Amino acid sequence: MPKPRRQYTDRDRAATLAVLDTNNGNVSRTMRETGVPRTTLQKWAAGCGISSDVPELRQEKRRELGEIFEHVARLYLERAESADAVADTRGKDAIIAAATAFDKLQLTKGAPTSITANLSDEERAQKLAEILERGRAKLALVKASGVPAI
Repeated sequence: MPKPRRQYTDRDRAATLAVLDTNNGNVSRTMRETGVPRTTLQKWAAGCGISSDVPELRQEKRRELGEIFEHVARLYLERAESADAVADTRGKDAIIAAATAFDKLQLTKGAPTSITANLSDEERAQKLAEILERGRAKLALVKASGVPAI
């Protein structure tokens, strides 16, 4: 007996398309995260099988996901700034989590991320220099706190 086909609501479609947005259009990743088949995702992304309500619901879901990612980013940024973070977690892990959540937040807002932004070589070098300087300042604070770095 054939397996019954899954029925998706407009909210299901909108939520899945919002996840696709946060994955920057990566169908494979979205398929793994949502369990929606590849061909279904591709059809929805192309606008097939989508009611007129889905675009508005999609924006609503993007806002909801954005709020979640912003909350997660703030939690990890607070954690990354804590001297205890060095003792309990590698600071690098907290920064990676915060950066990932921030990029996802940017994608839900339709804003460029560090991956999608178009920077000149000069702008990229300046940005990297700023990041490096902030990292050095954080490291100096950690060293001054007396907590051994991992």
